[in-house]
Amino acid sequence: MAVGATYRSLIPVPWIRQVNTNTWEANFGNSPFSISSGNADENGYGNFEYAVPSGYYALCTKNLAEYG
Repeated sequence: MAVGATYRSLIPVPWIRQVNTNTWEANFGNSPFSISSGNADENGYGNFEYAVPSGYYALCTKNLAEYG
């Protein structure tokens, strides 16, 4: 471990609410509306709201096979 290095844990926290006694809603991070801008990475994969910075790629099996 490098000097001054720290490790952090990320814990996903979904938003859950009870609408009524028979219905529950959960939001795990997906947008409640469709993405209208349709930006992709340099390989043409993904559907992002904002432009993907150069050198960054969508997390998908095709990019994993190429970039590991």
